Amino acid sequence: MSRWNFSVNIHFPLRLRRRSPDCRAVASMFGLSQRHDADNTRTGFRRNGAGMDAGEPTRRTALAIASHELYDRFGFGISPGQIVAVVGPSGSGKSALLGHAIRHVRNAIVLKPDAMTQRDEPAVECLGGDASDLPERLAVLSRCGLAEAAVLLTRAGDLSGGQQYRLALAETLWRAISRAKPALVLADEFASNLDLATARAICRQLRRLVSASRGKLAILLATPREELLRQLQPDVVIHKPLFGPPVIETASEHCSARSTAALGCGPRSTATLGCGPRSTAAPGCGPRSTAAPGCEALGHATGCTRRPSAEPVAKDAKEPADPTAVHPTTAAPTSAPLALAADPMSACDDPACWPIVPGTLADYRLLARFHYLAQRPACFKRIWTIRAPNPSPSQPAVAAVMVISPPVRCCHGRNVATQGRYVHRSRRRSLALLNAEVETISRVIVHPMYRSAGLAVRLVRHALARADTPYVEALAAMGSMHPLFTLAGMTAFGPFDGATRRYTYYIASESS
Repeated sequence: MSRWNFSVNIHFPLRLRRRSPDCRAVASMFGLSQRHDADNTRTGFRRNGAGMDAGEPTRRTALAIASHELYDRFGFGISPGQIVAVVGPSGSGKSALLGHAIRHVRNAIVLKPDAMTQRDEPAVECLGGDASDLPERLAVLSRCGLAEAAVLLTRAGDLSGGQQYRLALAETLWRAISRAKPALVLADEFASNLDLATARAICRQLRRLVSASRGKLAILLATPREELLRQLQPDVVIHKPLFGPPVIETASEHCSARSTAALGCGPRSTATLGCGPRSTAAPGCGPRSTAAPGCEALGHATGCTRRPSAEPVAKDAKEPADPTAVHPTTAAPTSAPLALAADPMSACDDPACWPIVPGTLADYRLLARFHYLAQRPACFKRIWTIRAPNPSPSQPAVAAVMVISPPVRCCHGRNVATQGRYVHRSRRRSLALLNAEVETISRVIVHPMYRSAGLAVRLVRHALARADTPYVEALAAMGSMHPLFTLAGMTAFGPFDGATRRYTYYIASESS
């Protein structure tokens, strides 16, 4: 199937077939009276007046109130690799359109939000599969906002309502991308029970997943939340007003019809301030490294990529005087006061605008529970933090945090990447050279409400640009599922077998 085409005709006569006492009473309240059709087959109610023939016998009765036309020969199509969003108020006919698609598309995959309420297995097992595809399943779960070990190992029926919805979405997407042929996913009331920040994060990841599916996945969804369109970046938007005909907008028409500053024009624009999750012009974003894994080596690290240039720190955020010490900072500065503090992204809709500031150990403790390693780093040199502007009491003040630590003495991945540069007969000489040339990114943690917004990659690029050693390294057990270090410009080696888990080793060298 290269394309799914639809021609929709949906009309509701609004006949109430049941003649109960309640129906009779309501009809009387609104001035509706019994009516018999000329062919003596149907009887209904209409307003008092001429044409009534209450004494004629009938075979079937009904309440003919009005005729409601939802779609009249409405046609649209969707191709693999596209997202079509149907938006409109409740009761406008969005679900009716998706119901038509369910009936007319063979083997369509339907998102069922309540599918996980009675599941007894852990969340990680709800997608099916075997050990060979576990990394791919974990990647899909992560894109749907389920990356914590505590959540993945919890019984699906015991998860919160929002977590069960995200798990059902992950299971639906996994079934779709596992098919050999292109699959159409149908999602009604998409993200309607998620908070705004989580819904926006899911939309960003859904857009990336569909774009990376190489034409194997298409999504037709319905939602009343038009504010999600910027992050979702649909290829086609179908606006369905209440008691009105549908209106189709393509991605370019949707941009031109609205202010680019207010709505963020285009799914791939990079020149507009804060336009889309891939914007590079927003203040505080910093330039992205163009070095790819495996490019020219610097120093003694084979295949090590060059580090990107520095990302500017917030104007009124002071650097720690001592690079090995961390000093408390005040609340993160914002360019303008928030109109609605309840919306964590209302000051700047794109978190790429949020500044990176020096942090404290207290910032790390606030997010430590969301990292897969329970123990804290043995020591640290500095901490970088991204704070959410003016959060409400129910929202986290720290959006993301990164901990920079001295390197561990023995690391097989480092020895492979540097060709044994730090292996000497003299332990003292080896440690001195290692501490002078290498520092380690020991923790990168993003709060679940702000994931998939590029905060982790920004933090890593910031660490590479502001390191005080020639090399920066990182060890990640979840490297295959979360390639943030590669996206930030580091070179991957491995995986390797560690003392307690397998890990991927990453390294980057200073700019020339």
